[in-house]
This record gives sequence, C-alpha cells and structure tokens, in this order.
Amino acid sequence: MTDMILMVTTVYINYRTNLKKEIKRKSWYIYAGLIAAAIDMSCLFLSLYTHWYYVIDELNVYHRSYMSFMTPLCTAFVLAVNLINLIRHRRNMPLQIFGSLCICLILPTVCAIYQYFNYGISYANIALVIALINLFVTVMAEQGKNLAKETKQSDQMAIDLLLSQIGPHFIYNTLGTIKHLCHTDPQKAEETVDQFSVYLRGNIDSLKTNNLISFDQEMKHINAYFAVEKTRFGDQLNTAYDIEESDFLLPALTLQPIVENAVKHGICAREEGGTLTIKEHTEKDAYVIQVKDDGVGFDPDQLQNDAGKIHVGMDNVRERLQMLCNGTMTVSSEKGKGTAVTIIIPKKGDGQK
Repeated sequence: MTDMILMVTTVYINYRTNLKKEIKRKSWYIYAGLIAAAIDMSCLFLSLYTHWYYVIDELNVYHRSYMSFMTPLCTAFVLAVNLINLIRHRRNMPLQIFGSLCICLILPTVCAIYQYFNYGISYANIALVIALINLFVTVMAEQGKNLAKETKQSDQMAIDLLLSQIGPHFIYNTLGTIKHLCHTDPQKAEETVDQFSVYLRGNIDSLKTNNLISFDQEMKHINAYFAVEKTRFGDQLNTAYDIEESDFLLPALTLQPIVENAVKHGICAREEGGTLTIKEHTEKDAYVIQVKDDGVGFDPDQLQNDAGKIHVGMDNVRERLQMLCNGTMTVSSEKGKGTAVTIIIPKKGDGQK
C-alpha cells in the first residue's frame, strides 16, 4: 500500500511542478520515483516465496529478513527524488501547496528511518496518511480560493460590461426623446418608457447572477433596446432575424453589447442608416450565432488599437463566453461594407438546457 501511495504522490508532484508550463514534460524524477516504488512492490510480493523481506514462522509471527532494509531505502529514495523535484520547481505552485507537499515527503521519510531502528508500529504509513490528509485539505482550500477568485472576476467583468453599455449619452438621448414624445405622442412616450425600463432591468439583472440565461431572454433584452433606438432613429434603423433554434443558454449580456456597438458605431455612423441581422443555426455539436450589420465597418487592426473606445466590451464578452460556457467569438469587418460577429457555443458545454 505504501508503494502505491508513493506512486500516486510522485505522479501528483510531477503534475503540480508542470502545471504552469506551456509544454508538459515528464522529467526523470517521475521515472526514477515510479521505477523505485515498482521494484520495491515487486520484491515485497516475491517475498511471499523467497522470504527476501520477511518470514512468518510456524507460530505465525512476523520476522524481518536479510533484505528488509530495502523497503525504507526505496521509500527514502522515492521521497528524496520527489523532494528535489519539488524544491527545484517550487515557484510553479502556491506556497501552501509547496508546504503541504514538503510535509508529505519529509514526515514519512523521518518516520521510515525511525521505524527501521525501532521495530513495531508502522509509523511511516501513519505519517503518510496524516500528510496526505493535510495535502487534501490544502488542495480543497486552494480550489475554493480559486473558485472565489473566478466568481469575483466574473462579477467584476459583468459590472464593467454593464457600465460600458449604460452610457450617459444613451440615457440622456432616450430621456430627451421621451420628453419630446410626451408633448407630441403620449401613447408612444408610454410605450418607450416601458421598453426603456425593460432594457435597464435586463442590464441590472445581469449583475445578480453568474448563471447562464436563455437565448429568448437575451433576445427580449435586445428587442427592448431596438424599440428605444427605433423611436429615435425611425426608418434609419432596421432589423432582421433568422433564428433556427432558441432552446439553449448563454451568458447574460453576450449579444447586447455586440448589438449596441453595431448600432452606435456601424449603422448610425451611416447617413442613410442600415440593417442589423441576427442569425442562429444549429450544428452537430454547437450553436452558431451571427450578428451582422451593413454599417461603415472598420479596420480589423482598430479592434486592438482602439478597443477601449469604439469596440467597448468586446474583449469582456469574449472572456465571459470562454469562462462560462467554453464559447468563442470572432469578428470580421470591412470598411464601407459592415461588420459580422460570430459566436459559437458548444452543446457539450454549459450552453445546453
């Protein structure tokens, strides 16, 4: 049992020391540790017939044999090799994990040496179990910390995205439009207030959860935005939908920022306006969504050089797609012809109800 635990420990230490490397390579440490543990385990098994390690007499009493020193020797060798590997790559892991792994190696080694000279209780096995329990608790704590960090990061991304979308100019312009309609068309003003409240509620609700939302819910948010902008721009803003499947999930505020960028910086930048088209089709293993406009377009290099201004929120959407449902987003554009944003959400990921 000790040799099996040593093998698992060796593999885990090699995994941890290579965790931050771009190219994972098995070093000589793992081979040396596994071979030594395998040799000791094989000899221990053969001792049933050869009596290399131990002998059980006619009174059923266990006695060490002339090669009994091999077990603590192999154990110490494997632990020493792993300790060298651990120290050499200590910067590849958190301090708490490094400390717990050191305990896993040093404590059983000391107990194995003591046990060899003080025959009786299997101190090495007890020490190894205690060390592994400590490692388990430390790893669980690290995973909890990482999960909390990712949750906080996701919350901050949602807040940043929301702040980037609810711009003061949009709010001022919408309120100005509603004020004008109150005098000229009160019924239309009431409808616009309703749609504006749906739009704002959709943005604010996105802050309350990190869970995915339905495609229909995202489209409801988009339709509310279109209704408000249609009141302002009239026939200059047109929309077209070609939806094949809507029964799937995606992160909140995935399409909305893309649609707003297309309207603000694409269609409305043309004097004659334009049309925004949202298409969705289902492939064997993914849902594919395309948001396309026939606006002014842009230089693809501008997406990187001016991402914080014209294409606000694009990187944020891409990161949230990857984080929450393993999705991808690609952008293609040509000046004078428009922009197309394609989103792919895997069915095997979280994008499936």
